[in-house]
Amino acid sequence: MSVLMLADDDKLSVQERIERMQGENPFLPMNQIVCSLVREDILTCRLEPGARLNEEWCAQQYAASRTTIRKAFDTLLEEGWLKKDDGHGVKVSNILREDYLDLMEYRTVIEPAACRLAARNRDREDLRRLEKYVELCDTSEISALYASDTAFHRAVFAASKNPYLVRAHNLVLWKMERGKIFTAEDFGDVYKDVYREHKAIFGAIRDGNEELARRLGYQHIKMMLDSRIIRKPGELD
Repeated sequence: MSVLMLADDDKLSVQERIERMQGENPFLPMNQIVCSLVREDILTCRLEPGARLNEEWCAQQYAASRTTIRKAFDTLLEEGWLKKDDGHGVKVSNILREDYLDLMEYRTVIEPAACRLAARNRDREDLRRLEKYVELCDTSEISALYASDTAFHRAVFAASKNPYLVRAHNLVLWKMERGKIFTAEDFGDVYKDVYREHKAIFGAIRDGNEELARRLGYQHIKMMLDSRIIRKPGELD
């Protein structure tokens, strides 16, 4: 789910958000729904880094049983969104800049491969989506930029037609989105570079130039990795 879509959720009650998820998948277990709600609330800072949570409060907040909340906590602890509190509860994990730096280095490995395969395997629909998201990146409005940036990169992975690369990207998507929330002020300074580089990557994919697409994909992530946005010590928050 994009940052822009999450911003729209600010207008919805918890029950409306639950109904939205159940409408999308009526067989989704309640503990998975709670996991999604908590992730969204962490991502949008409704639950701030370091915030302490307990089963009773979350059961009331998310209209679920304490058993369901306990199962959700176990999943979120395993995923790293929560960590054990000194007491009997849990708290929202802080975002470490070093962890985000590791994530960006991971992206320098997998994204060039996705760009190369996208240049080989893309079809007409892939190109239509990619071109659309490139043009949507031509904005300095941060939430819109983040939404279109995320959509562009997901479209590149989809165009690669490699299910393992798609899964690798989906595995870290939430952490990428969360990190963007805390780099908003600085990220706005480089939006023109993001648009220009997305446009160049799209051109290489459209033309079927695998080596150029790979190289541009690497340079794009390396630009972000080397920028002052994340080259600061300590926590992003």
